Amino acid sequence: MRRNDKKPDPAELGKLALAAKAADDRQGSAFEAERGAEIEVLEKVIELARPGLPSIMNATPGFPTKAVELLPDAACQDDRLWILEDGAFAQWGVFTPGQPYRLALADVCDGWSIAAVVNALAMLFRKQIIGRTAPAIEAEARAAKLTAIAKLLEE
Repeated sequence: MRRNDKKPDPAELGKLALAAKAADDRQGSAFEAERGAEIEVLEKVIELARPGLPSIMNATPGFPTKAVELLPDAACQDDRLWILEDGAFAQWGVFTPGQPYRLALADVCDGWSIAAVVNALAMLFRKQIIGRTAPAIEAEARAAKLTAIAKLLEE
C-alpha cells in the first residue's frame, strides 16, 4: 500500500456503488421523461398545424400523397425533413430510393429540434397568407363586379 492511499473501506465502496446506480437510474428516467415530453409537444404541434397543412402542400413526384419539404436546408438529401398532407413526417429515399420513408415522432425528435419544425411550419403558413391575400382580394372585387353586371343584365 502506498503511503498516501487510504485504507480501503468496503462499506464505503458499497454505498458509492448504490449511489452511482441510483444516479444512473435517475438520469435514465429523466431522459425518458424528456423524450416523452418532446414527442407530446410534437404531437400537439401537428394537431395545431393540421388545419393549415393542405394550404402548404405540393404534389411531389414519388410521394403517394402531397408533401412539402419542411427543413430543406440540409446539405445531404437524406437529412431533409418532409411533412405529408396527413401530418406525418418523412424523409425522401432514405431506405427506398425515390420513395418517402415515414418517420416516427421519436425519430423526428432525435434528428431535428422542435423549434426548427415549428419555425419552418410558421414560415410556410406566413408565405401562404402573404401570397394568397392579394389574389383573394382581387377575386372578391371581380366577383362583386360580375354579380353587379349579372343583376343589370336581368333587368
